[in-house]
Amino acid sequence: MKHAILSFVLLLFCTFALAQNNLTPMVENLVEQIAESREEEDFSFLYENLLELAENKLNLNTATREQLQELYILNDEQIENLHYYLYRYGPMLSVYELGVIDGFDEQTIANLLLFAEVRSNAESNAFALKELLKNGKHELYSKTTRTIELKAGYKDNDDTNPNKRYLGRPFGETVRYSFNAENRLLFGLTMDKDAGEKFTFDSDRRHGFDFYASYLQINNLWKFNRIVAGHFRAAFGYGLVLNNNFSMGKSSYVLNVLPKSSGIGKSSSSNEYNYFNGAGCSFKAGQNMLISVFYSYKKNDATPISSSSFSAIKTDGLHRTPLELGKKQLLGQHTAGANITLRKGIFKGGITSTAMLLKDSLNPKPNVYNQHYFRGKNQFHTSVDYTIGIHRWKFFGETAVAFHQLSAATLNGMLFAPVSRVRFIAIQRYYSHKYQAMFGNSFGENSSPTNESGFYVGAELLPLGHVRLSAYFDAFRFPWLKSGASMPTDGKDALVQAEYSPKRNLLMYLRYKYKENEKNAAIGKQTYLLPYDKHSCKYVLKYNIGENTSFQNTIEWNKTKNTENRSSTGFAIEQNISVKIPNTPFTADVHYVFFDAENYDNRIYLYEKDVLYVFAVPMLYGRGSRVCLNLAAKLKCGLSCAAKIAYTNYLNRQTIGSGLEEIDGSHKTDVTLMLRWRFY
Repeated sequence: MKHAILSFVLLLFCTFALAQNNLTPMVENLVEQIAESREEEDFSFLYENLLELAENKLNLNTATREQLQELYILNDEQIENLHYYLYRYGPMLSVYELGVIDGFDEQTIANLLLFAEVRSNAESNAFALKELLKNGKHELYSKTTRTIELKAGYKDNDDTNPNKRYLGRPFGETVRYSFNAENRLLFGLTMDKDAGEKFTFDSDRRHGFDFYASYLQINNLWKFNRIVAGHFRAAFGYGLVLNNNFSMGKSSYVLNVLPKSSGIGKSSSSNEYNYFNGAGCSFKAGQNMLISVFYSYKKNDATPISSSSFSAIKTDGLHRTPLELGKKQLLGQHTAGANITLRKGIFKGGITSTAMLLKDSLNPKPNVYNQHYFRGKNQFHTSVDYTIGIHRWKFFGETAVAFHQLSAATLNGMLFAPVSRVRFIAIQRYYSHKYQAMFGNSFGENSSPTNESGFYVGAELLPLGHVRLSAYFDAFRFPWLKSGASMPTDGKDALVQAEYSPKRNLLMYLRYKYKENEKNAAIGKQTYLLPYDKHSCKYVLKYNIGENTSFQNTIEWNKTKNTENRSSTGFAIEQNISVKIPNTPFTADVHYVFFDAENYDNRIYLYEKDVLYVFAVPMLYGRGSRVCLNLAAKLKCGLSCAAKIAYTNYLNRQTIGSGLEEIDGSHKTDVTLMLRWRFY
C-alpha cells in the first residue's frame, strides 16, 4: 500500500510524466503477432529484454552470438554473415557498412539499429571494475496495479472458511533496481507481490514482498563470454532438452520459428516459476569451442498428496489464500547442466546434458491420457544439435534422449534461399509420447516437446520493394491421448499474410489463418472424435501524421465450427490514437475496441499499449467494449511516470469472473501507476 501511495503522489507531482520507449511498429508487431499464436504464455520476459536492449545498445563490433540471438531479429545466417564480415574486414566504422553484408536488407538494418550501434573498437576490453561502476546506468522502477471494482475475495463475509477470502489488499506491486555498465557488468533486484497477496514480515516464509529475484551478470571477462549468478535462464540447441527462455513458435514471421540458442543469461522477470537459481558460465576453450556449465537449486510451489509426494508443480506464483500459501516452496529441485558447442567453417555442432533431482517424488493423479507423464525424482537428458550451411542452403536439427524413460525426440529441417528476396523453410519433428523434459521448450503445436509429430513448411517472398508475403502450413499429429481427446488426433494449421508499407509512415497487412483439430464429442452414451476448426481474418492499418500523431485501425473476425457442427463467430474493431504534444514531454494514447465473441472459442486477443515493461494482450470474450487511456511524460531530471486506466463494459453479463475473482456487475476498471528514475 505504501508503494501505491508513493507512486500516486509522485504522479501528481509530475503531472503525469513519462514517455514510453519509442519502439517502432515492427517490434510491437513482432511480439503482438507471436502472442496471437501462443496466447497463454507470458511475453513480459521478451518485452522487458527488448526494452532494456533499446536503452543499452549493443556494440556490433564486439557483440557475441548469444547477445545477437537475444534480439530475436537476426537469424543464424545473418549472425554468421555479420561475424564473417568483421573477421575478414575488421571492425566496422559506420552502420552503413551493414548494407553490404549478405542478408541485411533495409528493414532488417532499421530494426537492428533499435538495439545495436557501431562504436569504435578502440574501447578497452579490460574489465575495469571501478570505471564500470562509475559510468554505469542505474534504474529504479515501481509499478502498482489495482482493479477498482471489489472482487469477491476482498469482501467481508460470514464464511468461516479462511480460503474464501484473500489475505492481502487488492494491489499488485513491483519494485525493481537494475544497473548496466556498457553491457559488461549487470546486476539487479526485482521484488513483486500479486494482488491479494499479503505484504508483511513474519517467521512463516513471508518477508515483505512475496517474490524476490536478484542477478549478477558479467560479459566478456578474459576467456569467459558470460558469468551469471542468482536468477538466470538457459537455452541450448533447439530446445528439446533445455530452453526456459522465450521461444518464438508459429507466427507471421514464418522463417523465425525456432528457439534461439542464446546460452546462459540473467533473469530479471517477476515470473515465479520459469527460471534457475544458482550460477553458471560460458567460456572459450580454444578458438572454435565454447563450453557452458551451470548449477541451480530452487524450491517450487507444489500440491502435496503426502509428506513425501506431490501431484503437481504449481506454476502461477499466486499465494493469496492460506491454501495457496501452504503450497509455497515445498518441492526442492537441484539441476545441473552443460553444453559444448563447436564451430568450424560451415559446421556448428553441440552437445547438451542436464540432470535434475527433486527432493520428493512427483506423482500426478493417474488418468488415461497422462499415464506417460513424468513420475519420480530424477530426469537425465542428453542431446546433439547441428547446423550446416552450404551456399544458399542451411540444414539444422537436434536429437535428444531421456534416459530416465528411454525415449527420444528429434527435430530436423532446412532453410533455402534461391535468391535474396525468396526464402523457404521446412521442419520435421517427432516427439515420443514417453519423452518428458521439464525444461524443454521447442517448436511445435505445444511448447513442451512431447506426444507430437508434424511437418512444417513456410515461405517468405518480397516480390516488390514495399510488399512482403508470408505463408506457412503445418500438419501435426498427437500419437497418444491427451486431455479432451480419448484417441490419437490429427490437426492442421495454416497462415497467409500480405504486408504493404509504401512509406515509412504507413503500414498495413491482411492475414488469414485456419486451424483444424479433433476433440471429444458425446453422442448418446458414446464418445467420438470429431473435427473442430477455426477461420480467422485480420486487417491492420497503421499510419503517422507528422512526427507527433499516429493511428492504428484493426478489424478482426473469426468463425468456429465445434464438434456438434454448430458455428459461432467473433468480431472486434479497434481504433488507437497516439499523440505527442509538441515541445512538451507529454504523450497520450487512447485505445477503443468493440468486441462480440459468441463463446470462449471465438475469443480475440488484441495488443494495447501499457506502461513501461508491461506487455498487454487482453482476452476479449463476450459482447462489449474496452477503452484505455495512457498518459505519459518524461522529465529532464531522469524521473518519469505513467498512468493507464482501462475500462471494460460487457453488454451480455451481470457478473465478471468466477470464484474469489468474481465481480458483481457488468463493468471492470483497471488502473496502473508507474514511476521510474534513471541516473548515472
